[in-house]
Amino acid sequence: MIAQQISFVNTFLSINDNIFLFCIKPALNFGAFCTNIRLYILSDSKSLKKNAFCDRINTKGEIGMENQFYSMLSRMKLINRWGLMRNTRNENISEHSLETAMIAHSLAVIGNTYFGKSYNAERCALLGVFHDVTEIITGDLPTPVKYGSPEIRSAYKQVEDNAKNRLVSMLPEEMQGEISPLLSPDENTSAKERELWHLVKAADKLSALIKCIEERVTGNTDFISAEKATLRSIEEMAMPEADYFVKNFLPSYGKTLDEQAN
Repeated sequence: MIAQQISFVNTFLSINDNIFLFCIKPALNFGAFCTNIRLYILSDSKSLKKNAFCDRINTKGEIGMENQFYSMLSRMKLINRWGLMRNTRNENISEHSLETAMIAHSLAVIGNTYFGKSYNAERCALLGVFHDVTEIITGDLPTPVKYGSPEIRSAYKQVEDNAKNRLVSMLPEEMQGEISPLLSPDENTSAKERELWHLVKAADKLSALIKCIEERVTGNTDFISAEKATLRSIEEMAMPEADYFVKNFLPSYGKTLDEQAN
């Protein structure tokens, strides 16, 4: 069984002695990184190297890793979200990241304007741009799967961390310290920066809510439950900036162009 699975594996990561997350190489492009994650529970993991994140080898047998960071980022437009849902229009992580960045910027401006905050709105927008780049390697794991159990969430966090390290290693060493903090917070992230990441998290949820609304107004009922759950999760954040956005900006997303123009 293990040998059969490995023949299709692009990268793998050992989570513990029994749980491995495998990234399956897409059939359409030999050189592409994985866009789909499979979770396997193996009874015999000793034959696999623990904590290994395999190098991808090109057609010449050479490992190509240096300075590929931005060419990898250009692949964001190839990774679709909402894989478990019937979509009237597919959404990729590139357009989602742009919308998240714009909303994160708006939340920071709202906080500064109405709630006496001193957020760095431009920095917040930048974090929004980069917040999902690890999905170039991991793919977009649906929320019900990602948060299905504490074990899966913990395992996926390790995959995300390794994907981040993988991407950062594609930069010149001199640039890594500047770019790495943009991909996700870590133990060195300041309290002020963590506030911005909290805004980005809310913006991420608002972008998902907007997607649900757009699907619902086209008559797609698949997103109705997701819309309710996402709105509830935003309300549970108890963030005045997000609540302001929901009250004052969100209603127009359900309108037609003619309705918005009037």
